[in-house]
Amino acid sequence: MPKPPGGMMPGVPGMAEPGRVTRVAFVDLGIGPERKRPAEGGLLGVTITAEDLSEALPLLEEARPEVVVVRIDANGGDPAEVLRIRDVLQKQYARQFRVVAWVREALSVAAMSAWLFDEMYMAPDGRLGLMSKTTRAIDHVTMNAWETASREAGRDPRVFDAMLRGQGLSMTVSELGEVRLFGDAVSGTHVLNADNNLGFSFNAADAMLLRASRGTAATEAELMKAMGIERYEIVGQRATQFIEHANEQGEAALRQAREASLKLHVSLKAARALEGEAQIDARLREVSRGIDAYLTLRQLITARPALLMFLDSALFGPVTEAWLDGVSREFSVLASPLGR
Repeated sequence: MPKPPGGMMPGVPGMAEPGRVTRVAFVDLGIGPERKRPAEGGLLGVTITAEDLSEALPLLEEARPEVVVVRIDANGGDPAEVLRIRDVLQKQYARQFRVVAWVREALSVAAMSAWLFDEMYMAPDGRLGLMSKTTRAIDHVTMNAWETASREAGRDPRVFDAMLRGQGLSMTVSELGEVRLFGDAVSGTHVLNADNNLGFSFNAADAMLLRASRGTAATEAELMKAMGIERYEIVGQRATQFIEHANEQGEAALRQAREASLKLHVSLKAARALEGEAQIDARLREVSRGIDAYLTLRQLITARPALLMFLDSALFGPVTEAWLDGVSREFSVLASPLGR
């Protein structure tokens, strides 16, 4: 992402002028620092979307920050949303602000969102990677787009291949601290990823060696120091709160969608068991409950389509558009006198 020149020392990218107060705003991809982590952390496309970030931009513009720190604490999401979020940050945010990522946890699909930042810092206990559960489901078009974006961000393609394709990765660090990276698990003295392992992640120390991270910071003050900012003030609180509220709404939508999905499955199963004209009243009650759940679920999915990816049930199986269309037709049949 291009860096705006305002407020930065000529010839020293990212270094604020000595003694100058830099205006800094924070937005969250995932769980904010003051909030308790739910059982399932931030999901890109569900708990936070590119549209949310775009809608927060006018609030940031009012606050006039020079730096926007994107705190990332997320563990999955919609693969396509990664590119939409990148487009908003690159085409809308980075044209006005210095945009950096501060990673506590970026796992599964969310790892790629952090990976595509030009400027990234990590928390001391930060983790990035672990693509194993989602990689096999990512289509080739999205994968190729991710790879192109990774190269544009200046990322080493061997690390990308380790995260996304299970390629081996190892490195050797010289006595002078020079790092040599190998696209296999045997050439280097330090193995980062075994061959054919779709579960690669790295910590803050490895991120520094891989030149993926520019520094490690546990606090805002440490982050500012790593970024070369001596004095700063936090601005854009309305934008921060807007994004936090969007995250909370997304989490609520996911809970509501799962509850509606469960009610829909239960009512459908019950209605199917009540056959014949003699049981029509009981069957119609179940059909009515099921239709209410269906309409609730449809409304939630229309607002956040990525919800469909997270409604799989060990008991009932996945929820898909085709299944929902079939349920709608089946309820029409079940509402008939014979129910079949």
